This record gives sequence, structure tokens and C-alpha cells, in this order.
Amino acid sequence: MAIIALLAVTIIPTWKQLAANLVALLIFATFTGVFKEVVKRLWPCASLLAAMLIIHSLFNPANQHYWWVFGLEGTVYALRLALRLLCILIILHYLISTTPPFEFVKLFNKIHPDLGMIVSMFLAIMPALQKQFITTLEIQEVRGLIKTNSLPARLRAYLAVLVPIVIHSINHAYSLAQLLYLRGYSGRHIGLAREPAKRSEKVAIGLSAVYLLANVLVAYRWY
Repeated sequence: MAIIALLAVTIIPTWKQLAANLVALLIFATFTGVFKEVVKRLWPCASLLAAMLIIHSLFNPANQHYWWVFGLEGTVYALRLALRLLCILIILHYLISTTPPFEFVKLFNKIHPDLGMIVSMFLAIMPALQKQFITTLEIQEVRGLIKTNSLPARLRAYLAVLVPIVIHSINHAYSLAQLLYLRGYSGRHIGLAREPAKRSEKVAIGLSAVYLLANVLVAYRWY
């Protein structure tokens, strides 16, 4: 469902249609009870989007028509880009907040079993990497390297944070590879019985297809 919605958002050519989709997504988030979480996630992006609007309205080389010092073409381009980004962020947030991790694994496993294995191992290693990152970052803060005013010193401090994490992840991946090898994982697969789609999944896919079709018809005037 989210993939179809993302596809629909990426093909929309006008800012008016993107604005309508943004309103529709916010209404959908309200009915599903995640509106406050969506606004909380999007609020930090407000300053970035405002800066993008100002920069394009002033300095976009495509500007030909002006209102005072603001170019119309650059403003429309930045507005279209900002609305598209907001729609994508809302869809991704809704996907992540409503989909359990094992559903992601099942989805990729349907595409290819090896891909499902990779995703499941990545999800399994994420808590260890997060713990390693927090521990290393706290050590650097205790040493005072992160809070220093010197830019080169701060860059070296962040490099000291990243290097142990990279080494730890490589060692962990090597250990997992050895474990899979010892258990006889060879990449060969037998035919597996596919789980039939639930009624709710069929309804969600159908609604997503209608959403995509409606956007295509409106965008390209195929009616």
C-alpha cells in the first residue's frame, strides 16, 4: 500500500495536486490516530523547507517573472519539491509506525528469500549498533571532544565514534556469516507455500490502486 502511494506521489507534476494529496494524507492520519505523531516528526523540517523556498525564489536560474524580489518559477519549483517531500515523509512515517518488523521481513521474503534473510539480520543487528553508538558517543562527550569549539577536533571526535561502530558491524557480520555457514545455509531454496493474502490486505491494495489511478488521471488529464 505504501509503495503504491509513494509511486503516486512521485509522478504528480503540479503543486496544487501535491497540496491536495498532502491534505488527504493528513486527514487519513487524523482518522488513523497518528496525526500528532506526524506533525511532531514533520515540524523539524519546517525551517529547512522554508529556507529551500527562500533560496529558490531568490536564486533559481529559471526565474523570469518576479513579485518584488521573489521569482515565481523558483517559488513554484521549491513549493512542489517541499510538498512532495512532506507527502513522502508522511507515507514513510505511517509505514514505519503501523508495520511490525516481521511484516517487513515477510514482504522482502516474498520478493526473494535471501533478501528476507538480509533484512531480518539487519533488523537484528540494529539494537547492538545503536547501543554501541550511544556508548561510544558518551565516552567522547566525557572526554570533552564532542563539545569542543574547534571544528577539526570535533570532526576527529565523530570519526572516533564511527570507526568502532564500523569495525563492530563488520565483525558482527562476519560472525553471522560463519554461523549461517555452519548451519548449512547455501542459498538454495525449495518451493515454499505462499501465505494467501488476507481480506484487509486485498482491500488496502485495491484502495491504493484507486488512489494511484486517480492521481494519474488528474495529473495527465486522461478523462
